[in-house]
Amino acid sequence: MKIWTLIALCFLIQHNLSAQVTFQSLDDAYRLLETQHSKVKLVASQSEELNNEIGIQKAGMWPTVRLNSNADYNLNLPVQLIPAEIFGGPPGTFQRVQFGQPWVLGAGIDIQWPLIQIEKWRDIQSARIAATQGPLREKLELEQLKSTVLQRYYQALFWEAYLPYLTELRSQADSLYRVAEDKKEQSIISAFDLNRVEALRQQIYQQIVDATHQKEMAYLQLKASLQIPEDQQIIITDSLNQMLLTDPSQTEASRRPAVLLAQAQKDWSISKVNARKAGLYPTLSAVGRYQFQWQSGDLFDGSQYIGFDYGTVGLSLQWQIFSGGLKHRQMEKANIQLKQSQYQYDNTIREAGSQIAQWSSSLNEAQANYEITTRRFELTQNNLELALLRLNEGYSPLDEYFQVYQDYSSAAQAFFQNRLNLHLYHALLQL
Repeated sequence: MKIWTLIALCFLIQHNLSAQVTFQSLDDAYRLLETQHSKVKLVASQSEELNNEIGIQKAGMWPTVRLNSNADYNLNLPVQLIPAEIFGGPPGTFQRVQFGQPWVLGAGIDIQWPLIQIEKWRDIQSARIAATQGPLREKLELEQLKSTVLQRYYQALFWEAYLPYLTELRSQADSLYRVAEDKKEQSIISAFDLNRVEALRQQIYQQIVDATHQKEMAYLQLKASLQIPEDQQIIITDSLNQMLLTDPSQTEASRRPAVLLAQAQKDWSISKVNARKAGLYPTLSAVGRYQFQWQSGDLFDGSQYIGFDYGTVGLSLQWQIFSGGLKHRQMEKANIQLKQSQYQYDNTIREAGSQIAQWSSSLNEAQANYEITTRRFELTQNNLELALLRLNEGYSPLDEYFQVYQDYSSAAQAFFQNRLNLHLYHALLQL
């Protein structure tokens, strides 16, 4: 019985450990994102598809071998009058000679090997350039996913840090209410003032409920962004109180994945323009054919079959001089796409530069306000304790405490928001 109990206990412990995910830092969340997110796997599969396209284009430069067969019935065959004397007939007479038989069956093999196919060569170059977009798309998708994860990660940490502050504030409000009740019994303050204190205490209770809900939502959103099942628990041992001592190693705007991808798309558009121009050039191929034919006057009479074979080799030069404007339209389309890719690149690099500048400015502001918000929070927290003591001893009116409370609440919000901004923009600049 004890053995089964021990086994069941071990099973429950293992189940609980597997039903939770622990993050010691943001890097742990990143590693989980890179290994299990379906979008990362999807983009990696798309990269494989682009690499496969290179092989498809190269295959067009290899020889093609085709088997062919045919079955025909000749309704009219050419005939010619030949002197009958050739066939042993009387001189001066002629005999009708038919060339070929009505029923014709054939089978053979055709070989074609492209020798000069400039458009195909350019298409291979385009496929290679397109394949370079695969890894860049992976980096861009991962950057976007990381951006979402880090914001939700630090949002969860924000509420983790903010809730203990509200709990402490609730304790202060309870102490204030007890002091106010004593003052009311001593007729020092009115029922109106006691109601103000009670309203303040209920406001803090409501803030705790709201903050608890926001914390729960932050964790649910973090699970969604990491594709963690909802029944699994996330435990974060990280904290916003950890000071960031180093500046982020931010990436230049021109090296951001979105900009590099836009550049690759522009290079691909240039290659497509060159490929469409090459479609105007002639093509040269080596061709060969081996064919065997059976001819018969009666399809069901095997004795009348005539069989023969032949083979040819040579060069085939083709030059399309008119296609109904198709080539011109294709070139026009490629040029339009090139303009669009240039506009997209210009817009992307401007947005990337602007985004980095805004993040840097916000981080500098957070770093500059770090000591200020810390000192202000400490002072107003001390003042709140002193205000309660002064109120209890009768040295100050209730309005003074409310004013000190407002200062403390404002300082606390600035303090926690500063910690959030400091970690948030530091992480964004390291993407």
